[in-house]
Amino acid sequence: MVPHMRPYFAIPALLCACTGQIDNPPPNDEPAELASLCPTTTLSVAKAPLRHLTRDQYDNTVRDLLGDTTTPARSFPPDERLGHFVAGLAVSPLLADKYIETAAALAARAMPRLDQLLGCNRDDACAHRFIETFGLKTYRRPLERTEVDALATFYDEAKAAHGFDTAMRMLLERLLSSPFFVYRVESGGPGDPRPLTSYETASRLSYFLWRTMPDDELFARAAAGDLDTQAGIEAAARDMLEDPKARPMVRDFVTQWLGLSRLDEVAKDPAFYPQFDEQLRDTMRAETERFIDYVLFEGDGKLATLLSASYSFVDARLAELYGAAPVAGTELKLRNFDPTQRAGLLTQASVLSMLAKSNQTSPVHRGLFVRERLLCQPLPPPPPDVAAEIPSPDPNSTARQRFAAHTENASCAACHRLVDPIGFGFENYDGIGRYRTQDGTHAVDASGEIIAADDLSGVFTGAVELAHKLAHSKQVEACFTEQWMHYALGRGDRDDACSSAKVNERFAATGGDLTELIIAITTSDAFRYLAASEAP
Repeated sequence: MVPHMRPYFAIPALLCACTGQIDNPPPNDEPAELASLCPTTTLSVAKAPLRHLTRDQYDNTVRDLLGDTTTPARSFPPDERLGHFVAGLAVSPLLADKYIETAAALAARAMPRLDQLLGCNRDDACAHRFIETFGLKTYRRPLERTEVDALATFYDEAKAAHGFDTAMRMLLERLLSSPFFVYRVESGGPGDPRPLTSYETASRLSYFLWRTMPDDELFARAAAGDLDTQAGIEAAARDMLEDPKARPMVRDFVTQWLGLSRLDEVAKDPAFYPQFDEQLRDTMRAETERFIDYVLFEGDGKLATLLSASYSFVDARLAELYGAAPVAGTELKLRNFDPTQRAGLLTQASVLSMLAKSNQTSPVHRGLFVRERLLCQPLPPPPPDVAAEIPSPDPNSTARQRFAAHTENASCAACHRLVDPIGFGFENYDGIGRYRTQDGTHAVDASGEIIAADDLSGVFTGAVELAHKLAHSKQVEACFTEQWMHYALGRGDRDDACSSAKVNERFAATGGDLTELIIAITTSDAFRYLAASEAP
């Protein structure tokens, strides 16, 4: 990596520390300029962590490998997170025990389908062939000769002692508890840095784009060496994105990026929001998921549309909440909104409800959300000696007035100057996302300001204007690219800055097309290579 180069969206050190000395932060380099600084003859690749299957990946894998739909990983400990995204980076003693316990249960449940799994007669020759064919799918690569021989010896000894069926159950249990099943092991081929093998590339593609193991077609491409070239990887990735199995991946990314899982825990005070209940909350989330699917798979697939579209999908209750044309029943229907009131994800009820208190709005949470999720500017936690007191709702004062103490208190002001003025721009939306022009007895003041944010810095009025600014921001575009890189690679190392800059350059050249962003990631150096210093 070029020593002086830093990501486009990086926060200046003074800003990150919230010292208050942020009025003139050093300008960031443009993404295209970063890409031009990257070496063209050598590769710069970050170290890839050894990752185990996440809970979703584990459940999807046993479904596709064994036909087992019991979702056993739901009983595993929660996945650890890297930034905003889940990442299988550590195996606790409890998780290790769960792997052993679950392998035994999976093997036992697979026995009624043994003939289907075997695909041949119940004899030793069939069992030995099964070790290689099923082992390839379990380990997601061809087994070494020594591995085949060790497993064959294990089967032979188990059969002599317990009979065919028990031996096969024990063999399945051994394969399913292997580190090569529960981990995504990558050793790479010769080189410096080392290119992934075809089978390792197949696994990276499948767990990124489908969140599960490779299918037979992808294994066949690996066997034929089609995934050894950038062109071959791109062809495979495009075909995979055309498959309906890619839809859950995109929805999963956006859900984690926005932190929508937090919506499941949202509750509202019925004295303030009597309309809000569990059914409405679930419909809010369903709306956002359907909107994402529509924009990215049926619409133009652009980031700008995600952030600024004046339409979405509503049922009868959401249509009333949004003031949209009426809808009958609970089925989500496409409706256009007043474009002066709604623009993309940030004005949807799911996000607005999640970023509010039980009895009022929260300019802090809404502003912080924009800083961290859309600008990639995480702020430090508040000082330990600062008491976080939430002002009580008061019909005789506005949220802007109640939260003024944040910027009047010197120990709070530095960070809150970065957050609150953004959040105030959302004050036209109450704690469940309804549009309003009054806050208690006062008219809503939705004027806002963004500081220390490059092409976004300046004043704005209302979330719709803010959404359109975000939709056309190079900083947001670069941050979105980086979020996708973190999601795809399970790491956040700055050594991927060159790959990220090149991916973002391609993303920008396509007008913010998500498909092209994903393709650019799969063909990037960061995706195709392992750092030379990594041990096999």
